[in-house]
Amino acid sequence: MDEDTELCVGCLRTSDEIANWEDYSDEQRAEVMREITQREAEQNQ
Repeated sequence: MDEDTELCVGCLRTSDEIANWEDYSDEQRAEVMREITQREAEQNQ
């Protein structure tokens, strides 16, 4: 986990997203994936 962003350096998910991934619906997982795409774009600026 990155101490500054509190995101996993490998998958860019929060610890809550990682912990709850198995319980998320397909819709919730898709939302997280959209957020990851945005996080990647923000990191590359």
